[in-house]
Amino acid sequence: MGNFTKSILYSTTVLAAGLVAVFAIYNNVSTSGNGVADIAPAAGESELGINFEDSAQKAADSVEGAIDAAAETASEAAAELNDMAAAAGETISETAEDVVDATVDTAEDAAEATEEAIEPAADATEETAEEAADEVEDAAEATEEAVEETTEDAKH
Repeated sequence: MGNFTKSILYSTTVLAAGLVAVFAIYNNVSTSGNGVADIAPAAGESELGINFEDSAQKAADSVEGAIDAAAETASEAAAELNDMAAAAGETISETAEDVVDATVDTAEDAAEATEEAIEPAADATEETAEEAADEVEDAAEATEEAVEETTEDAKH
């Protein structure tokens, strides 16, 4: 048997079962008798000794209590979340301040270290310049003496 044939037989079976169910429901509904008169009341005294009115009131009270408890829990959770958010904000603010302070301190330390490094270099440069001036002066004197000697030798 091919798949197409199996599909047709399955569809027919489902359709037949559906029709049987529809006819069964129709027969049960149409033979009920008086219709609305057969419906029993949902509240009041029962023959079993159960007071439906009290039971309904107790159920309503417990639902109301559960709603109140849920609202209170939600309110407490919201307050806790608010507190946690505020604490996180404060922590972030403090951390940012600490980072700024550390950065400023590091910059100040770097500036001081640069100053301390520049001062000896400036002093050394000044000393070197003075020494170079002295050397140039000595060289100039030596050149002047050599010129004078050469001039005297040339005259003789």
